[in-house]
Amino acid sequence: MRYLKLFFFLIGFVFISCKEDKSMVVNNDLVSDEECIQLLNEVLSDTVNLKLIPSKRIIISNCDFHRWNLSAFENYSDYDFLYELLEEKDTAFVKNQIDTLKCFKTTELKNFGFQVYDFKKILDKVEYDSIPKEIEKINISNGNPEFGDGFIMIQRPIFNRKRDKILLRIDYMTSGIDYLLSKKNNSWEKKKVGGWME
Repeated sequence: MRYLKLFFFLIGFVFISCKEDKSMVVNNDLVSDEECIQLLNEVLSDTVNLKLIPSKRIIISNCDFHRWNLSAFENYSDYDFLYELLEEKDTAFVKNQIDTLKCFKTTELKNFGFQVYDFKKILDKVEYDSIPKEIEKINISNGNPEFGDGFIMIQRPIFNRKRDKILLRIDYMTSGIDYLLSKKNNSWEKKKVGGWME
């Protein structure tokens, strides 16, 4: 009888310990816009160590009209560069993020104190070549003349499945920088891995 009680105790223990905690489950097949915004707030707010942007006061477009251009990465074909950088063996996970990219809206960053503007309104008012003058006017009216005609556009980040490596592109009017962000000991480190320039 004692062995029978021990047997049922062990079966119960194994059953309880193997039961999945639904509150901790993350759908690793999808990277939500909310997850992207949370990450961007975290890394862009770090203007001391990461220094991806000079300040939260710099103007951020609510949408980046550029698209990831994988051919910009020399000596790599197609997505191989991303798989290698992100150390991700699940190539479908990474490829799905690229293939489903659309204009990523950064508007929610306003909730964290960032200066996000609707660039469609600016583009409707002026020619493309006149955007820098418009941006300079906005920076001056916001009390940020030190930024001149500076503004940034942010591509939707590309994550590995563990969410500890992220490829982030920050675009300017005529150039862009690709960063690999790696999380180590609960803090992010950056490495410049590519870019473009007109």
